[in-house]
Amino acid sequence: MKLPTADGARPRAVRLVVATAAPLALITVAWALSSVSDRLLWIGPLDRAAFGWVIVVPLWLLAPSAAAFAMRHIGTHASVGIAVAVAVTAAIPVAILTWQSAAYPACQAGTIRTQAEMVAPAATIGAIVGGGLGAACFVAAERWRDGHPRVAVLAGGAIHLATSAVAFALGPVYIIGPLCQRPVIG
Repeated sequence: MKLPTADGARPRAVRLVVATAAPLALITVAWALSSVSDRLLWIGPLDRAAFGWVIVVPLWLLAPSAAAFAMRHIGTHASVGIAVAVAVTAAIPVAILTWQSAAYPACQAGTIRTQAEMVAPAATIGAIVGGGLGAACFVAAERWRDGHPRVAVLAGGAIHLATSAVAFALGPVYIIGPLCQRPVIG
């Protein structure tokens, strides 16, 4: 593999990998910090809720901006491929984690739905979150290439927030609902 030249230009393959990894790395760091704060309850002067709003949510919302910055020298055609790769890579763990949380509730009298019945709703939630992240990355990259980095940051964050809010709102309605059967009394 060829190393970067003296003028700082990176080989195309390195640019593609960095552009794909940048938003996923920020999402992963945000998730890891959220998990740590849930276990510690307090991090410095911040409780877990404040830590989430001050640290985790901004990192999570900046993921499309990281992709846009990394894709600023990559063409539109390659950006579509990167956005799809980011969407699929994000959708899979979201779908799996959503399915696990819905398929294995702690029910005393048994569940209403089978684990197999929870696959499609969980996959839908994963597709919404992953697709929204991919779309946000692509739109942000296009705005950045047009010479509007501030618009890129705002548009990417807004799209990512809106699609995640849709998935978050659908979760309880579409998946959670009543998972457990009511115990028979008497």
